[in-house]
Amino acid sequence: MSETITIAGIEIPKADWDATPASVQAVVMVLSERLAHIEEQLKQNSRNSSRPPSSDTLSQRQAKPEEPSSSKRRESKRSQGAQGKKGHRGPAKGFGFYPVEAAHLLSVGVI
Repeated sequence: MSETITIAGIEIPKADWDATPASVQAVVMVLSERLAHIEEQLKQNSRNSSRPPSSDTLSQRQAKPEEPSSSKRRESKRSQGAQGKKGHRGPAKGFGFYPVEAAHLLSVGVI
């Protein structure tokens, strides 16, 4: 097989490259370098460069994985609800007896 050279990811037979005028070769080399530079810029986002998150494209924003630590914290607070810590009683509602008993205690003068 004949030798090949790779420019911008494309393999070109060496004989064809040698037959190409020098001015065209120079343009191809400059354009391939510019292409490589632009492709590197496209790979950057706010997580791997100093760019702000608002400069990320929509596809870059959707590709971000959710942070599990913040969602776990929210779940643990919700799971306890209004119960508080284990072993602790909830807030006392009223005196802790029925209205009939309260009426009797009122008539006796205890409360």
